[in-house]
Amino acid sequence: MTKHSPRKIFAFASLALATAFISPREATAAKLDLMLDTEIKAASYGNVNFADPTPYNAGFFTQNAGAGFTIKNIKPSLAHDTSIDISIKLRAVGVSGSTAPYRPPFDQAADRYPSTSFVPYMENAYVRVNNIFNSRMAFTAGRQPFKLATGMTLSDDGLGFGGFSLKQDKALWDIGWQAFAFVPYTAQQGASEVYITGASLSLPAEGLWQLYSFWELDNRTQTVLAQQMNKATRMFSGISYSMRIGNMAFEGEGAIQRGTAKSGGGGNSISYKGYAFIASGRWTQSLMKLGTGAARLSIGRASGDRTDTASTDEAFFPSFGHRYNGLERSGFGEVFASSLYDAMGGTATTANGLPAGVSGIQMINFGLTLPPVKGIITELDYYAFEAATSATGGQRLGSEFDVRLVYLLGDPLKITFAAGTFKPGSAYADGVKSPSKVSLEVSSRF
Repeated sequence: MTKHSPRKIFAFASLALATAFISPREATAAKLDLMLDTEIKAASYGNVNFADPTPYNAGFFTQNAGAGFTIKNIKPSLAHDTSIDISIKLRAVGVSGSTAPYRPPFDQAADRYPSTSFVPYMENAYVRVNNIFNSRMAFTAGRQPFKLATGMTLSDDGLGFGGFSLKQDKALWDIGWQAFAFVPYTAQQGASEVYITGASLSLPAEGLWQLYSFWELDNRTQTVLAQQMNKATRMFSGISYSMRIGNMAFEGEGAIQRGTAKSGGGGNSISYKGYAFIASGRWTQSLMKLGTGAARLSIGRASGDRTDTASTDEAFFPSFGHRYNGLERSGFGEVFASSLYDAMGGTATTANGLPAGVSGIQMINFGLTLPPVKGIITELDYYAFEAATSATGGQRLGSEFDVRLVYLLGDPLKITFAAGTFKPGSAYADGVKSPSKVSLEVSSRF
């Protein structure tokens, strides 16, 4: 069921009025950009929740479509070099032909949305003031897209974050900065009880360095180390680096988590003390008449909780790190689809999708992109997963092999066939069956 809060109605009305009152002189200087994108996917999963007593098969069609516009370069005054951008984007997601509608773990992705019946919702609605005070600063207010560094710790994942951001490029010695304050939206609660504030610095060198720190003030009732807590404050501080030189590209990020969860009324408290890092490299090579291919390597690790520290949670776990794409998980592997701290890992009984007592994920990925044959690009990926900590002793989560065939019809249209299978390791009970996935996706973007 779609929900319309007074805050959303007010935001939409404000943007509509701002658009309506643009004068003809301002309109001639402004630029209108239209945005259209759609993804239609047929997916079949085998042995979902393979580690639970009742694994099942699932098949469905998903649709994920967005449409919007941005009016750029609105000049409020000819006496100043300040301009205004206004952007509105609607999105709709839905499932048809489902043999397992929103059963765990698919319900985690579906529960993020106001509606999963292909009813449009407001993904973005914001006003951006560029070069405010003639200082090269940009101020953005409203529901806006946002991703910090690689997205490992903070990403809106297609829902938009409501709030404010202030950004300035090349403020001093080419150093840029941004500050932000968001109230993320959750479908269950409307305006979330989580508040996010933070800032970052960008330092260009051979590539781009980014240093950041932000806080999650979480007022939701939650379970931490089997104890019920009334609120939690989590702080994430990190550094990222990205570069591209010739045929080589590299991207990496590392972060630490600190903070405290409290039960209220002077009760128990638990400290957070986690870390995570990811490093990815890609080499593109021309193979003469065969065309161009590529090899890629990724290594990542997140800390897990130790059993010998009852008052400290060492498991790295941000609330809004990148994990989803539409109504499915997005991560390492088509089947396991993991972040560095949770996964579609075979069970619906734990928050991280991993077996009870298992937390933190170590991942290594090696992949190849073969030269195209008759316009079809073949991508091969192998993943190995291991738990950072395990109360049961077995730490090997398993391995996965994926194949993707990609056909590009110009820039706007892409057809992707993907197949993958995951082989469980010693962290799971003997005899569990391997899960698998096959999908066909048609996507376009204009």
